[in-house]
Amino acid sequence: MNKYDYAPLNTTLAVYETELLDESDFASLLSAPTLEDALNILDKTVYEIPADVADTKNFEGFLGRRLRIIFESLEASILDSRLIGVFSWRYTYHNLKVLMKASAIKENLDHLLAPMGMPVDQLKAFLNTGDGQRLPRTLVESTREVQEVLAHDGDLGNIDIIYDRAYLAHIQEIANELDDPQVTETTNMVVDFENLSALLRAMKQNKSQGFIRSILSDEGAVRIDELVEHASTNNIDGIVDAFLSTTYGGYLERVLLEEDLSFTDPAVVSAAIYKAKAIFYRNYSLEPFGPMPVIAYLHFLFNEINNIRLILIGKDNGVPNKTITERMRPIYGI
Repeated sequence: MNKYDYAPLNTTLAVYETELLDESDFASLLSAPTLEDALNILDKTVYEIPADVADTKNFEGFLGRRLRIIFESLEASILDSRLIGVFSWRYTYHNLKVLMKASAIKENLDHLLAPMGMPVDQLKAFLNTGDGQRLPRTLVESTREVQEVLAHDGDLGNIDIIYDRAYLAHIQEIANELDDPQVTETTNMVVDFENLSALLRAMKQNKSQGFIRSILSDEGAVRIDELVEHASTNNIDGIVDAFLSTTYGGYLERVLLEEDLSFTDPAVVSAAIYKAKAIFYRNYSLEPFGPMPVIAYLHFLFNEINNIRLILIGKDNGVPNKTITERMRPIYGI
């Protein structure tokens, strides 16, 4: 696809970007003394707040509705909907996790299902019949792997590991099909940063080499063998060099240096990764042509919804603002 084919869509995105909440909006939400006050503030934005949400606490309902409105609009105007799949497939794999866990423990967990991705009824039909002829190969193969592993040892933790790897493989397949260097760089970054977070958490928990290898995706730019070798000797410098040598590693290095952060604390690195991603996407969001503005917009939309969720849950449970802000992700324009 020619990069100029995205020009009409990027014009639409410019309108959507004006609807994103800004720093003052989040400051108002954080300063709200109660959940009801925060919801009243949010009701003055593009989010449609149900009258009874303060009682039902069903925040996912209106947050999911906002996502659906955006996704349906973009899918109607974008020339290749596979581009949106870089984000939307995460919901499908999340729902597969929920459905497989529900089946394993014989409980109904439908309240945990995300309102996005493939229709849940379609996923349930696939799990019940095993007929995946019209479904993506990665989704089908990962589900069969989950079923085999559960039948062997019943460890529910394997569900997350297998489907997380499958999601990353799936978006890399999309990037390969689209054959756009910027999209490929983006999916490489997503995979590698997911691997970095998982690797540091596993090392902190003194997990075995076998476990570390099992949780890492080999779909990124950083070689898994190299990471496992560094992990086996607790070679943090080697791990740092492996990630900073990528084309997007400079964004992470910039955050680590500017804030004088430790690379050994998984929580600190996770926060630094979100900041590095924000710098990466902001650079690309300013491009007038090509696919990156829509990817950048969706990244910041996801961050916005994550932040709103954190604030509302925090207000409902009396969580201090300092704790909430520490977990918030960078927003568009900051």
